[in-house]
Amino acid sequence: DNSGETRNGREILAGGAQRYRTVLAVDQCARRLRERDFKIAVSEDGGTFVCNHVYYCALDQLRLMGKAMRCLFVHVPMPGERMTQDEIFSTVARIVEELLAALREGQDGTSGT
Repeated sequence: DNSGETRNGREILAGGAQRYRTVLAVDQCARRLRERDFKIAVSEDGGTFVCNHVYYCALDQLRLMGKAMRCLFVHVPMPGERMTQDEIFSTVARIVEELLAALREGQDGTSGT
């Protein structure tokens, strides 16, 4: 975090699962976007900053509520680092469109839950 604390190798929630996975069709979405020349990569690691903590807690809450883990954390670069602001906006919008299309097609791995 901003004070320098990292969670590398430490539990986020005592006794919690070692790992959670979204049920969303992330790999399929990324492949379709790369085919359209979008600059996108999939990572299994949220990092040791706040991102991983927030994502883990969101997925854990869905589990506690008995909901399908239809949740995704997207790292977005600062405008100008690797993408322009317009490229970022269009990429995020396209990610949402692709994931919604996969949900409509029943490709989220939840069997209707």
